[in-house]
Amino acid sequence: YYSNYYLIVNALNIIIGQIFAGITASVGNLGASGNKERLYEVYCIGLFINAFIYYGCTVILWFLIDDFISIWLGMEYIMNKNIVLIILANFHINGMRRITMVYRDSLGLYWYDRHKPVIEASINLVVSIILANTFGLIGVFIGTFISLITTSFWVEPYVLYKHGFNVKLKKYFYKYIKYVLIGALGFLSILFLNDLIHFKLTFFTLILKGILFLILFTFIFII
Repeated sequence: YYSNYYLIVNALNIIIGQIFAGITASVGNLGASGNKERLYEVYCIGLFINAFIYYGCTVILWFLIDDFISIWLGMEYIMNKNIVLIILANFHINGMRRITMVYRDSLGLYWYDRHKPVIEASINLVVSIILANTFGLIGVFIGTFISLITTSFWVEPYVLYKHGFNVKLKKYFYKYIKYVLIGALGFLSILFLNDLIHFKLTFFTLILKGILFLILFTFIFII
């Protein structure tokens, strides 16, 4: 059941990953120039684009992924909405790391967070086993979420801001919170639009809803 959702989410990740992979060399050239102010300025633009892509995908998937599964495989393959929520939360948290990871790789800052992968994997394994025994399948996804929040979520930007930009980390979280609020506004707007739409569920109407949601979310995010 999960593999059907994973197939969709992973396909999106692969496509988006190609976008960010394409700018790695450019960031490396910019870093070699030694102009940290310009480097940080371009990063902020990249973070905006990163946030737009992953908030947009996460919000639109929330409204459409169950419909897609039901058309594709049938209603019996739709998972509990709480499980879908944590799957998309992990997709989003991982996705928001993209631009930071591009900068870390381009600037060669691996040494400063070399212990993070081991700690993250250990937390993930231990917490997932404990929660899986208590809550079942959703416990595994919650374990992944907790391991991300307690490590990568703050360690990676901390390393980049301190050793790459010489900028205080609070500026990152200020921007992050701002994008959370904008994403929430986009979610509420699409929720309102979704309640107004009463199409018969087909692949065509699903695509049409996706386009309408994307236009509305883009408008809100840019404004």
